[in-house]
Amino acid sequence: MNDLKNKLYNDFQVILIQNDNNLSTLQFNNVHLSPVFIEKLNQLELESIKIEAEMFAKSEHFSVTHNKIKNLSLLTKNPITIHIQAVEPLIYFFVHIIFKRNKSITTDN
Repeated sequence: MNDLKNKLYNDFQVILIQNDNNLSTLQFNNVHLSPVFIEKLNQLELESIKIEAEMFAKSEHFSVTHNKIKNLSLLTKNPITIHIQAVEPLIYFFVHIIFKRNKSITTDN
């Protein structure tokens, strides 16, 4: 888990906090996200990102039993704070996709 914490912080400046029952908290630095993306972010958008992360995991040949995000909820928007329960690579893919979508919003405008 420490490797993932370091990688998320170094790559995205996202803080990962491990909670009980394998539930993790992701805290984003909103400075690195578009205000339009932050405004648009809701539980439905998170579910869409979840599906994309799970599909990416399948395409990368992760075990079928380990490529599901079990719990996902948006706690706050300022800063963006998310609860997630998943294996480490899937958490990384999830964060990566958030930044990919953020980038597509900023380049579309």
